[in-house]
Amino acid sequence: MQSTLKTDKDRPGNKCPVPFARNWPFGCFAQMVPDTYFPFQCLIICVACGVIGCPQFRDDLEYEHSVEYSWNEPQVTQSFSLFEGVAWDPAISHSVTSLIRSQSLVANQRVLDLFSGPGVVAVLVASESPKQVVSLAEDEISEACTRYNVAAHEQDSIVKVQRLDPWAEQALPPTERFDVILASLSKQANNSITPDIRIKLLLQSVDSNLELSGRAFVICEPGDMTDRLRAACESEIKELTDATNEPTIWKVFEIKLMAKSATNLCYHGNAGRPNRVRN
Repeated sequence: MQSTLKTDKDRPGNKCPVPFARNWPFGCFAQMVPDTYFPFQCLIICVACGVIGCPQFRDDLEYEHSVEYSWNEPQVTQSFSLFEGVAWDPAISHSVTSLIRSQSLVANQRVLDLFSGPGVVAVLVASESPKQVVSLAEDEISEACTRYNVAAHEQDSIVKVQRLDPWAEQALPPTERFDVILASLSKQANNSITPDIRIKLLLQSVDSNLELSGRAFVICEPGDMTDRLRAACESEIKELTDATNEPTIWKVFEIKLMAKSATNLCYHGNAGRPNRVRN
């Protein structure tokens, strides 16, 4: 299912509770009005409602980033905004939706969204009635973009956004447990989180943060990224299997621990800690 892209550049602009204010100073009531419209029309609307400039705002959101483009997804009502500097391919959305709907995967589950990008996966998962979504952003601008899109879709009560520390031994402490892990792997990573570091953090999260009955999935860019992931899984005694039968641009895999005796322990990297082994 193709997304409809709008290539106009814009800014989130003035602070506004929704949190849109695309045509400052006319606030959130101007958000759906193209910039080419005469601004006086927007002013009349705002004066009539008594909220010129939309004085309320969200202190936890950032509004200074340029928007590279916005697009719509049929599963949700609001549009998504991609901040400049955030790597994302809208084709990932189709892969995510096919996965979570075909398997009724996330309803009433605690879900980890690893490498959030602009927060699209978190919002799509949140629309399927999970218990909670923890979205880990890979850098400052991805965190800002994720928070913005989560707020735009009014999913703050379900989605908790955090920033990933690329130098940490693992993405989250072992006390954080999830029923489902979803990760998006792309070569378009920032300089501090290379593809290999992303794969390492993903596999560590499968070992440390996944419930024994949980499932881990990765939406992976085809080609070199898939080859790297497959090699890393083999070295850590994990199996990578196709998770969907639908043709998608981005491959969707499930990561499983290979069947091992409970007496056999597989040691992870240089950390010297045994990984979980499932029978």
